[in-house]
Amino acid sequence: MSISTGCVVSDKPPPAQPGDVTLLWTFGGLRCDQARDVYGVNVTIPGEALANDGKYACSTSGVDGITLHDFAPGSYAFTLQAVNFQNQILFEASGTFIINGSKTVVVDLTPTGNPGSYAYLSWSFPGNMSCAQAGVSTVEVLLDGLAPHSAPCTAGQTPPGLQTPYLAPGLHSIELIARASSGQPLYTYRGGLTTRAYDPVSADYSLAALTAQLGDVTFLWTFNGLRCDQARDVYGVNITIPGEVLSNNGRYACTSSGVDGITLHDFAPGSYNFTLQAVDFQNQILFEANGSFTINGDKTVRVDLAPVGNPASYAYLNWSFPGNASCAQAGVASVDITLDDLAPRNFACNVGQTSPGLQTPSLSPGSHFIEFIARDASGKPLYYFNGELVTQAYNPVSAAYSLYAIGGASISWRFTDGSVTFDCNTLDPTGNLQVGINFQDTSTGEWIYGALGDWHRCADKPIVYSYLRPGTYKVSLYAKTSSNVEYRSTSNIAPIQVQAHVFPGPSGALDVMMYRQ
Repeated sequence: MSISTGCVVSDKPPPAQPGDVTLLWTFGGLRCDQARDVYGVNVTIPGEALANDGKYACSTSGVDGITLHDFAPGSYAFTLQAVNFQNQILFEASGTFIINGSKTVVVDLTPTGNPGSYAYLSWSFPGNMSCAQAGVSTVEVLLDGLAPHSAPCTAGQTPPGLQTPYLAPGLHSIELIARASSGQPLYTYRGGLTTRAYDPVSADYSLAALTAQLGDVTFLWTFNGLRCDQARDVYGVNITIPGEVLSNNGRYACTSSGVDGITLHDFAPGSYNFTLQAVDFQNQILFEANGSFTINGDKTVRVDLAPVGNPASYAYLNWSFPGNASCAQAGVASVDITLDDLAPRNFACNVGQTSPGLQTPSLSPGSHFIEFIARDASGKPLYYFNGELVTQAYNPVSAAYSLYAIGGASISWRFTDGSVTFDCNTLDPTGNLQVGINFQDTSTGEWIYGALGDWHRCADKPIVYSYLRPGTYKVSLYAKTSSNVEYRSTSNIAPIQVQAHVFPGPSGALDVMMYRQ
């Protein structure tokens, strides 16, 4: 904001702080000791030179992740690639983080390329009978309705078991039919086989004498890993099972009797396909999953529905003031809020102190910059905060912020060579001379504007500051002319007192003398 007197009002808040970033990772939900093909993780942060060229072990000191040190404040993009011992990429993820002090980022890397793996199948019969005791010669294996594969019975009773073909990670239908040497079926199993990306699994099945039973199916669901109480936009789940007429046209609440799921009753023996769609109150689809199950008695199916469409969501913002003062008690009429690079918007203060809070615009999931300036009825800033807002895909979040009191200072300057005092236009008629200003908190030793300071044209003095925390500060000024002559303030200047809600204007500026060095 320019002032007609020629001074400049500096609305720069104190700068963000440097810090470390800790990256904690999983691989399709698996830990390092579960994703056994993962040899290490390659980290890329554009513009940053990382130790060991960014190649790190999967686990460090018992933690699945790595801590990288000494990042300057700001926003960073990153890419993580989990590789095998041949440096082939198995899992990958990208994202961003903001440094304003130390930061922890939790990342679940997703499979890349062909994530297929296989399973070792073992089987047993009632009473733990051997193949010979059970009278079984061969076992037919049917996977996902494909043509059956017949294997010697002993293959499933000899470690590590019968190896399947390569399968995509996830849930597969499996049927085992144990036959006598005559071909007569004696024992059977119908159910599921869950495989993992890149990671062989072992599955043991208990075959039962050949009888078929009615049963119920229980669906237990999550939404990209979230429960019903976390995925708050989910109003209900629609279920479709071709050939079956379901109650309420297949529309069910997200939670029934305290369980995130539903039990459907009285299915005849056999295999069934299903589609689950999580919807909002307008019946728009947010998450979806497909699969199959086999009924031979009761069956439980666990499903994690995947996001569909635009994953953007929003946040509810709440704010408070020192001593938990209300807006009226704090003297605040409105609050300016800035999100990322968007223009600031002004809101009535009480919106952020009323449940559920102020709803933001729709935001992409991840980390966002947020700034608050609380003002009185005249527009004077009284409280301030800047930091991070983290949003989730499809899932509104609530975020509460504690604003702190602010005050101001006004700084002007002159120059001297020890005998003659002069002003900017005398020292630099071109008008290009810059003056660096900084404040040192006497209680912490911290420089408010870091190592570089806050720079302004010499002719723009006085400079008015409005976002300082109350406290005692030493003031330091520095300038260097085009002929490399340096001027600096002395260290014995009396500290200034910044008081909450007190903002000296241009006429109240501290006049600092800068001496030729």
